[in-house]
Parts: sequence; structure tokens; C-alpha cells
Amino acid sequence: MTINVLHILHNLEVAGAQTVVKDLVLHADPRRVRPVVCAWKRGGPLLSDLRQAGVPTYLPDSVPVTGNPWKILRFLESLVGRHGVGLIHGHMSDGAFWGGLLSRRAGVPFVLSHYSNHLLSTKIDRRSMRGRLRAWMLKRGAHRADLNVACAPSVKQRLMEDLRLPERSVQVILNGIPVPSEVAVEVAREKRAPAGADAGSQSSPFTVVTLGRHDDIKGQDQLVRAAPLLRKRCPGARIVLVGEGPRTEAWRALARELGVEGAVSFTGQVEKAAPFLAAADVYVAPSHFEGISLALLEAMAWCLPVVASDVPGNRDTVVDGVTGVLYPLNDVGKLVEAISGLHEDPPRARVRGPLPPPGGIARRGLRAALHKILPDRQARRRIGGPCARGGKSFRLS
Repeated sequence: MTINVLHILHNLEVAGAQTVVKDLVLHADPRRVRPVVCAWKRGGPLLSDLRQAGVPTYLPDSVPVTGNPWKILRFLESLVGRHGVGLIHGHMSDGAFWGGLLSRRAGVPFVLSHYSNHLLSTKIDRRSMRGRLRAWMLKRGAHRADLNVACAPSVKQRLMEDLRLPERSVQVILNGIPVPSEVAVEVAREKRAPAGADAGSQSSPFTVVTLGRHDDIKGQDQLVRAAPLLRKRCPGARIVLVGEGPRTEAWRALARELGVEGAVSFTGQVEKAAPFLAAADVYVAPSHFEGISLALLEAMAWCLPVVASDVPGNRDTVVDGVTGVLYPLNDVGKLVEAISGLHEDPPRARVRGPLPPPGGIARRGLRAALHKILPDRQARRRIGGPCARGGKSFRLS
């Protein structure tokens, strides 16, 4: 069976959820799935990747719909008819509203994916009219969905608590990532600074890397604040902040204020993160909130020792002392202790997960995802029996 799937999300910027959607679309089995993508609010850098791959991708500037909800809805309905859509896949809270409403009007099953604890717990300010409307949109769409997909156990728990979703209506499907070959990983490991070596060695300076959008929620300022202490513990150590965002200039100024502008590098937006991970000695994930961090998974795929803030999402990924080190959020002293400990203690520096499978997409996520969310008449376990819209149901196992 081949099914046309309409993916609805608000933009195509370079961010975690959008990257998951892109990878899900580009790695879908064409014998089973024909994807269509609509970024109903605006485009972004990922647009070219999708269109170059031949994926039908639509933006609001392709028709005059921007700012008019009824025109957006009619445009989405036209896509359902034009492409014979058999499944709607909404992404994040804004996709919840459009997907749920479109599903009801078009009589098509609806799956809704959730990628973070942050949006559910704190980002929605229910004191404002806009916040109350957004919270209502999310709850309404989630309850209309035939299946809610959470990227981590902690996200599922938050959905059940905040949105009062029954447990059987939420399926955990962990994020998947492209993984490097074993040869590439081994070459990178051989080039890393030996544990306990002079951090300022010209041949192999001790390098700490973090990836992500420069925003308060991602917490990269903790690494900038940690730089003076880290340089005392590991003279010559370098910190590399890969990416850019609204806080980049503020954190450049902070580095100058602390006198560590020479030790903290800002790369700007990069097309590929792999070269930075391959050249790093330690990866740090300092986020305030996470679902499942793709960057953290990629660092672990490169067999990098990782340090992560002790928050939900990171705890779903890192087992403290086994596959990485967790530190208390915003505790710069503990962060420095964790990083320098990995440099100074050779056995501790070998804390990491097993080598990933060679090449392709990690089996923990993307390859399994479509098998769990596509309609399946033969599924043994169903959510509330066959859907009223078309007699289809969804597999949970």
C-alpha cells in the first residue's frame, strides 16, 4: 500500500523538529509513502533540500494566504484534494490546530508529533489571550488526533499531565539521526587529544563543542561563563559554539567582558556539523529544556564523551556515569568539573555509548517511525478501534 502523507509545520528553519521532519520525509520508503510538505507560516533553509529531492513543498507565499486563517485552511484542503492525501501528519503545537481541523473537514486520519517539554510546560503563557488561544489549539488538536507521537518518555508524561491525554493515545517514537561510518568514527577518535594531555598543545588542543540555535532555552551562555574556570583547570582549552541565533551577539559581548574572546569561537550557521564533532574532545548539551536532542545523539554517534544538563529529555538520552555525565542546570562550577574530569581522568573520558550501526539512519527512530504511524487494517492493537473517518486504525506495536 502506498499512501500520500501531508506534513504540516509552521516553518522550515534549521531546528530540531524541522530537521526530524526533513529526515523523515527524505528517508521515507517510496514504495509505501509519498510525502507532501506545507510550511503554512514561512519557509527557511530546509526548503531547498526538500525541493531538490523532488518533494512537493508549499509555502504561504505560493498563494495569498498569509495572515488569513480561512485562506490557509482552504489552501490546505486544496492540497489534500490535489495530492489524494490519505494521512495528515502535524508537527508541534501550531500543526495541532491546522491538522486537527483539516482532518475533521477532509475526513482523513491525523497524527500529531510533539518534540519538546518546553512548549508544553513554560513557553505558553496562559495569562495572555494569545497564550490561552495557543494552549487551547494544542489541546484541541491533540485530542482530535488519531495518534499522538512523543519523541521521549518525558514528553509523553508531560502530554498526559498537561493535556489530559489517555496513555494509550500517545506512542513514544525516539528521534533518529544519520550516523557516521565506523571508519570515520575511529579516525576521529585517534585524532582527539589524549586524556590528561596538555590542553593547550598546538597539535591537539582540548576542544569543547556545542551545537544549536543560540537562544536562552539552549543555554550556551553557561559554556561562555564556564570558560574562565575551564581555562584555569585546562589551560589552552577551546570552546566552539556551532550555530547562530538571537543571542549570538550578546554572548560574544559576554565573552569579551569575561576576557575569554580568544578561547570561545562562534562559527555562525554551518551546513554540516559533522566536521566539528569529528574534531571535538567533549560535547556539551546545556539546554534548559529538551525533548530528545538531535545534536546530543549525533555527538554520541561520534563516540564523543558528553556532558549534559540534568533535565528531562537529556535524562532520557544520557545515563549518568555510563553513557555520559549529567550536571545540575546553571551550575557553572559543576559543568567545569564535569568537562575537566573527562579531560583529566582517562577511564572517565571513555564514558560513552556503544558504536552506532554503520551508515544510514539510526534504527532507534526514523526507520521504525512510519511503520508505527501509518494506517494498518491488520494491526492487532488499535486506538479506539477503526477510525470513523475511513475505517482505518493505527498500529502501536
